[in-house]
Formats: sequence, structure tokens, C-alpha cells
Amino acid sequence: FSFPIAILGDIYVSFSLNLSVRLEWSLFSLSSFLGHCILRSFNHIPRALRRREISLA
Repeated sequence: FSFPIAILGDIYVSFSLNLSVRLEWSLFSLSSFLGHCILRSFNHIPRALRRREISLA
């Protein structure tokens, strides 16, 4: 009787490990993607300001 419970426990442990790894990976990729977008927008801001100064001048 303890044999199926052990298998179920192993499946549950591996599944929860996979799930946590997947969650961590998706969070990591999401945060890196957001950081990339924020950096790109910050890179675009000075150009826009310079363009505005040029158009004003």
C-alpha cells in the first residue's frame, strides 16, 4: 500500500518542482523583458528631447 503513495509523492514533488522552476523562469523572463522595454524607452527619451530642442531652435 505504501508503494503507490511513494510514486504519487514522487510525481507530486517532481510536478511541484517543475511548476516552481517554470514560474521562476517565466517571472525572470518577464522581468528581463520589462527591464529591456524600460531601458529602450529611456534610450528613446533623450532623442525625443533633442529632437524637440532642434525643432524649437
